[in-house]
This record gives sequence, C-alpha cells and structure tokens, in this order.
Amino acid sequence: ALRKPHELSGGQQQRVGIARAVTSRPDVLLLDEPFSALDVATRSSLQEWLVEHRADLAPTVVLVTHDLSEALYVADRIALLTDDSGDLPVWSSDVRHRDHIPQSAVREEIERCFFDVASTLTA
Repeated sequence: ALRKPHELSGGQQQRVGIARAVTSRPDVLLLDEPFSALDVATRSSLQEWLVEHRADLAPTVVLVTHDLSEALYVADRIALLTDDSGDLPVWSSDVRHRDHIPQSAVREEIERCFFDVASTLTA
C-alpha cells in the first residue's frame, strides 16, 4: 500500500488492473492477456477465481489470450481470430475442470483449425 504504481512488478500491476476493471462493474469486462505476467500459482489462482465469479462480474466477459488451455478452462465460447475476413470460427468449451483440458475434443478441433490457417499463411 505504500508503493507507487511504477514501483510494482508486472504481475502486481496486472492484479491491480484486474481489480480496477472488476470493481467498476462494467456491462462488458474486457481482459487482454490478464494473466500473462503472473507466476504459475498466481495465474492458476486468478483463473479459478474468474471461473467462480465471472457471472457476478459482468453480463459479458471478453478474454483475449494466446493460451488455448486458459481459453478452454476459463471461457464458455472460444473464437479463433485470423487475418481472414471470412466467417469467425466459434466453439463452445467442453472443459469444466482443469484436468479435462488434455482430453478436450474442442481443443483438438481448434488446434486443427489453427494449423490449417497457419499453413495457408506460410504457403
């Protein structure tokens, strides 16, 4: 409480940013890579907290992440953003517990779609 914002670590700044966003009670809560600078234990703890409380935070939570496991665990729906102006693929997550991520059929489908898109970019 005695430190100034510029004196906080990256992870501490991210936690403060999440707290500030949540306390404002927005209609849409936008979270852009909110857990990227956190250590594994803190990241896991905050992901658990978000899963438990997201319905109380805002009617809609938009989470931007490059971590597919995080998206599968935290999100209800997942969209794969590409440079293509075509249809935006969207999946409903089939993961309700972190332990189910490796066996997720949706994970396999998203990875297949991602690699299909990536192969067209390098061709």
